[in-house]
Amino acid sequence: ENTGRTQGSFAPSLDRSQAPGRQARLPGVSISSGLKPSGPRRGGWPKTVRLLRRPDFDRVYKTGKRFGSPLFTAFLVRCPGLATGDAAGSRVGFTTPRGLGKAVLRNRIRRRLREVVRWHWTELAPGWDLVLNPRRALLDATTSGIEDEVRRLFGNIVAENQAKS
Repeated sequence: ENTGRTQGSFAPSLDRSQAPGRQARLPGVSISSGLKPSGPRRGGWPKTVRLLRRPDFDRVYKTGKRFGSPLFTAFLVRCPGLATGDAAGSRVGFTTPRGLGKAVLRNRIRRRLREVVRWHWTELAPGWDLVLNPRRALLDATTSGIEDEVRRLFGNIVAENQAKS
């Protein structure tokens, strides 16, 4: 049972290391060169359409309008740049309260909602900041059910946008 290694040490593999861009020695397995693709990722979600800073979240919570749903609560406010006439796209942020459960559960809920919103974020009317706060029911909901709720929310935002115009 003694392999000649001390317990807990990480000795280098007996095989030679892979050079970038070379084929692996296992059939059907290849290792990429590690270079990033030059174009945007397919289905990517750029940082410009995400709410990332705490003051932005606070502004949406304090001054925004609240929409309820069985799967999530949405907070919505106009982007500040629209007052000066800037053409701004909408931004989306996600929060998952600790009351939903442990970190693994919260992350799973957030990933499911974020993925569905990523599929449909181009349908969102421009000029809004949106924060989505999921509920525990989202964990058991089907993906199509989540999609229906997101589409309904985005439809309400479009209607709200047209009413303001």
